[in-house]
Amino acid sequence: LNQTITFLTGKINQPVGVALDGDGNLYVLNHGNGSNGTVLKFNRFGNFLGTNAAALINANGIALDGGTNIYVTVNGNAVIKISPGSFPGVKTNVATINIANTSLQGVAVTSSGYLAVCDSGNHGIWMINPTTGETNRLTGFAGAGDAFGVPGAARFNQPYGIAAAGGGMLVVTDYGNHRVKTVDSQGTVSSLYGVCSSDWNVVSGNPSVFPGWWDGNGCPSQTTCQICDNYAEAREPKGVVVAPNGDVYTTEVYYHLIRQTT
Repeated sequence: LNQTITFLTGKINQPVGVALDGDGNLYVLNHGNGSNGTVLKFNRFGNFLGTNAAALINANGIALDGGTNIYVTVNGNAVIKISPGSFPGVKTNVATINIANTSLQGVAVTSSGYLAVCDSGNHGIWMINPTTGETNRLTGFAGAGDAFGVPGAARFNQPYGIAAAGGGMLVVTDYGNHRVKTVDSQGTVSSLYGVCSSDWNVVSGNPSVFPGWWDGNGCPSQTTCQICDNYAEAREPKGVVVAPNGDVYTTEVYYHLIRQTT
């Protein structure tokens, strides 16, 4: 218990995402040098099973659906589907978003079967129908900012990672705002944890206090920074996954941390 081991090293090249299927097989998304990204499949023992996809450009996010179709964000503005039945699998384009500044990052399969995708360049969350390729704005897209509430009011700053939770909820790492947020099926955004950087705990002369790294409860405030002192802080959150019991695990790159939120 509570032991960390090295599971894989071979064939790994700038890994930026992982996913598991129902049989416990592991899919690794390699970003590589930006032009040679791959999706590799390994069994639960770490044995290499094959290359699902190669020559991926600017690969950033990966997710599986119930049929173990693989979805990957590529080229900055596109989502592709990779069939799992052969090596390599068949790659098909799901959707391309031809809007200035688009920078697609994390992708998640929602309980409705739609894809939720972070656009860090346009500061919003897309919903994509994987069958038709239809794209719709779920929330955000009002420029960089930090605000909770309904889609017309909610704002993000470089949303990066995204994961599906129960009840149609999504969990999003709002990288530029140092927050982790939840989004419901209607696009209403709330706080999970993280506070305004102006409220980070700083103790002059005490090197054991790290600004942006403070454990505790989520701040109940949805509107202001000033009353959020001494609540759980975040600093540069990126990756996120939701466990079957509802716990949320996030990566925070600034201090090289994994955080757990119950």
